[in-house]
Amino acid sequence: MKRIQAWITANRSLIANSSALVGTAVVNSGIGFVYWWLAAHWFDQAFVGLASATVSAMLLLGSVGMMGLGTLLVGEIAQRQGEESALLSTSMITITVVSVAVALAFALISGALSAEFALLTTNPLYLALFALGVALTALTLMLDQAFIGLLRGGIQLTRNFSASIIKLVALVLFGLWLADQTGMVIFGAWTLGTLLSLFIPFRSLIRTYGLRLHFRGHMVRELGKAALMHHWLNLALEAPIRLLPVIVTIVLTPELTASLYIAWMLAGLMFFPVQSLTLTLYAVGAQNVTLLAEKMHVTLRLSALITVVGYIAIFLLADVLMGLFGRAYAEQAANVLRILCVSIFPLIIKDHFVAVYRIHNRARQAALIITIGGIIEVTLSVIGASTNGLIGLSIGWVVAIMLEAIYMLPTVLRALHVPVFHSARTAAS
Repeated sequence: MKRIQAWITANRSLIANSSALVGTAVVNSGIGFVYWWLAAHWFDQAFVGLASATVSAMLLLGSVGMMGLGTLLVGEIAQRQGEESALLSTSMITITVVSVAVALAFALISGALSAEFALLTTNPLYLALFALGVALTALTLMLDQAFIGLLRGGIQLTRNFSASIIKLVALVLFGLWLADQTGMVIFGAWTLGTLLSLFIPFRSLIRTYGLRLHFRGHMVRELGKAALMHHWLNLALEAPIRLLPVIVTIVLTPELTASLYIAWMLAGLMFFPVQSLTLTLYAVGAQNVTLLAEKMHVTLRLSALITVVGYIAIFLLADVLMGLFGRAYAEQAANVLRILCVSIFPLIIKDHFVAVYRIHNRARQAALIITIGGIIEVTLSVIGASTNGLIGLSIGWVVAIMLEAIYMLPTVLRALHVPVFHSARTAAS
């Protein structure tokens, strides 16, 4: 018992902040499950497909608009005491401007390529709603990561819980009261929840750091290069996953997009705990790189335990879980869910590989490797979708992730046994 208590004490920051992130995943997935279940039963499957593709595009563009600043703050903000307010406000202003521009550009391009996405450009209200949703997504992603960098994960957990509840309530009210029953109603409820949830982190930042909105151009110039490297790496990680529902909407049908999106949401129950552990590993390792090998043993063991238990549950319950959304969802994507979740095993290696490279200030090298891997993911997924629909798409994606993990495994094993390998961070010290 004393040994367990000592282990918990030694890893308190890692466990507490990872638990907050895992709690966020449980909240988002649990309430999100109800959210999309209601949407699937209240709206036509084609509308659910359009809404899920729009939300996926919004999440991807939010990552684009974040410009890598959120990830940079994980490693920087705790080391810049006294500059928190200026750093956060400058980041928020930059992110908002870039996100709106990216959203408008996407709407124009996608509207020309796809009849489904043309809805964004034909209705000014929808276009404004989409741009707002992208900007809010980028802001919340950045703030959530900043609180992990400050090792105050409870704030982002509370924000995500509030956002999920508000989204659910808004969907019910919009579904009952609004005459417009297109997929944009589903998207609008999602955006409203994100907007109102910002009150929680803003209140905390104002009380703790006296947050005021003021732009410091020198901070953008000072941190811009490092942020862009993280930005490139983030996009390389996010783009394949976020693009797949959009690709299915264009190549296959919106109905299949709805099924794929639900499967992705359920698979996230397994993916997010591992991502949470490695993000917290980055935050802890960035503050003390000599702890990397020790903390990696902890995160790898916890990841393996979560993965084995989670996959058994998903494999056994896939038909039941997908069937809750309707018979068509179960028929189209129960096996897709099982296949997607196989990727969690190689993803443990991939996520730890990325954390190691971030800690050692090698984001540019990691970004190049992940970009090549992302191209392989999209290519094999498109080939699979063209030959065998959603099953082919999921198999293609999993095969690509496995190939990446085989390449990355030696680096992860080296980091486990060598506390510090040569890097820009260690050289500077």
